[in-house]
Amino acid sequence: MINHLIELRQRAILILICFAIFFGVFFFFANDLFHIFVSPLLRALPTGNALIATQITSPVLTPVALAANIALLCTAPYALWHMWRFIAPGLYTKERSIIKEIIITSLILFCLGILFCFYLILPFMFEFFAQAVPKDVKIMPDMANAIDFITRMLLLFGLCFQIPLICQTLVRIQWITIELLCQIRPYIIVAAFTIGMLFTPPDVMSQVMLAVPLCLLYELGILLARWKKPRQKNG
Repeated sequence: MINHLIELRQRAILILICFAIFFGVFFFFANDLFHIFVSPLLRALPTGNALIATQITSPVLTPVALAANIALLCTAPYALWHMWRFIAPGLYTKERSIIKEIIITSLILFCLGILFCFYLILPFMFEFFAQAVPKDVKIMPDMANAIDFITRMLLLFGLCFQIPLICQTLVRIQWITIELLCQIRPYIIVAAFTIGMLFTPPDVMSQVMLAVPLCLLYELGILLARWKKPRQKNG
């Protein structure tokens, strides 16, 4: 027991060191990272409009907080790897194979969700907001609020992209059947639009842009579950 605690402590220290290194690098390029992060918004703003800082500490604290968030995100795969190395010796070969596959697939889907949101959803959403501004009104978002909104949307889509993996895994471990996934489809659609209403700005376009991908990801999860089903029977 003591040996396990010592190993866990050592791995936790290595994870903290990794986070500190990432944070140091990103802190040095904090302003550049900020401009990259808000680039979808900056491109959508009309000529003459710009981001503003309504808090006197925002120009300093906002890029630093962004550097910390990105460092935490980059440290996550390293932390998962250490968690895997810690629990793997106590698992059977089949269990190790399944969990390893789930972790890798989850990371890939999370990254795909972030990229999908950053390059497709956010530009379209910001362009829509900018075009909706009445004539002779300037839109000048607060830099801190802009970062919070973009971060929330990226994390939300990264998590939403886990839906296919969740569906496939639940079917694979026989906690749910494909037939039941199809039967509850109407409830999932209602839930998707409810989530869109709760976690996006109070406009129909933002809600639809989250709800529709959620529904499509659920359908993808059903397809992946069907694809995995024959392999499960052969095993």
